[in-house]
Amino acid sequence: MAAGFSVNKVSNTNDEQCRAGLEDVVFRCPSVFGRLWAVSELRDPVRDIYSHPLSTTFGQTAVDAALRRIHGEVFRSWLNFTLERQERDLWVWLNWLSRNSEDEPPVPKTVERRHRQMMPRDHHQAEAELFVADLELVFLVMRMAQQQNSGKGRTRQSGLGALLRPFRVFR
Repeated sequence: MAAGFSVNKVSNTNDEQCRAGLEDVVFRCPSVFGRLWAVSELRDPVRDIYSHPLSTTFGQTAVDAALRRIHGEVFRSWLNFTLERQERDLWVWLNWLSRNSEDEPPVPKTVERRHRQMMPRDHHQAEAELFVADLELVFLVMRMAQQQNSGKGRTRQSGLGALLRPFRVFR
């Protein structure tokens, strides 16, 4: 019986180490949306398999399972944000990308093309609809905020907060 316990303990430790290594890659960005983008890039949409170089250490099955769990957790975490927080999170991601990437930050059109891949395979239809609706609304508000603040020397303020302020009943 003790031998069976030690095998499970080694397996759990291996899974934990695999997850920790993968989180180091996925969680580099302080933005939850950025983490969602990062984990979705590790999934092959045709074969529906997640891959990462850590599979040579922990095995493809362990890496795939860990990334599936991470993807679902990050996706649902972002969906649970208010629209205002989603907007702020997207600004954090875009600002982080502009400082940490040699590539141009993705624009809404790029996100729009990849939005299906950003959803984990085990998502529910209602989650997919909410994700798409939230993205559309948040990007619309971000564009409106940029247009309002362009050329006026003002710093960007929460466009969604300003837009929804008249509708707030509870303060």
